[in-house]
Amino acid sequence: MAKVKQFDKATCREVGDAIEQALKSVAVKYGINIRKGNGRFSPDTLDLKIHCARVQGGKVLSKEASDFKRLASLYGLKPSDLGRTFTAGNGTYKITGLNTKAHKYPINATKVTTGAGFKFPEKRVKLLLDK
Repeated sequence: MAKVKQFDKATCREVGDAIEQALKSVAVKYGINIRKGNGRFSPDTLDLKIHCARVQGGKVLSKEASDFKRLASLYGLKPSDLGRTFTAGNGTYKITGLNTKAHKYPINATKVTTGAGFKFPEKRVKLLLDK
């Protein structure tokens, strides 16, 4: 790509992807996971979030997972519930973390069959885990 004349959606995506790719050697050097987050842009600037997390036992220790372990009891759950599965509707879901800013649906989970992310209210998750 030629020099950036102005930032637009496509240019931001391309630059962000290049930055993420360039950071892979840093991630390997320090044994961490690095991923690009959301960003904002104007014609002259691009601000990107970069998320870094430790890796332990081959698993990325995300902020959501750490928050779950630390704050689970405030939501009527146990830290050991992280990674547990439950059935809701027509699928099985695995608890992956806690979003403390989400008041209605703070429990993050992934659908076991697809890996797609979902959010659940803590009371429903507690009820489904107790079944």
